[in-house]
Amino acid sequence: MTNDELLLFLDNYDPEKTVFLSLSNKELTELPVEMERFVHLESLDLSFNSFEEVPQSVFKFKKLKSLFLYRNKILSMPAEIASLGGLETLDVSFNRLEALPEALLTLNELKLFDASFNHLASMPRGLAFLPKLEKLYLEENRFGNIPNEVLRGGLQAIKYFFRKEV
Repeated sequence: MTNDELLLFLDNYDPEKTVFLSLSNKELTELPVEMERFVHLESLDLSFNSFEEVPQSVFKFKKLKSLFLYRNKILSMPAEIASLGGLETLDVSFNRLEALPEALLTLNELKLFDASFNHLASMPRGLAFLPKLEKLYLEENRFGNIPNEVLRGGLQAIKYFFRKEV
């Protein structure tokens, strides 16, 4: 989808009233600055696109509770993710992430985090212990120190593993 086509698509939505927006499967590589008008967004789906980085305009959506970035080509997660303090769901699965920033540890409202099927070799140690986290998916990465059976076991198995390691 070209930038002009995306702008025409966005014209179908009232930026003052839109709380959910799906731009999934649009072959996007960037977001236009006009996206920043959607100040009330609570859920944004940017999955199945061609982003190589998290679009900077995403960090302007301070009311965001759900962010779906799965099936892109994202190489890194910027520390600015901390600016989305109300985030409850973050799905960055099926990307090319090699590391996760410590800034994720500030997302105290996070309930679901999915970073499965990436190239991660490590993760912030406290990630599994975020206060509201209910689901953590990290399987099929390149963790050398965490067995895949533990990762497939979900949040409780990961917590148990890290408690045992301390």
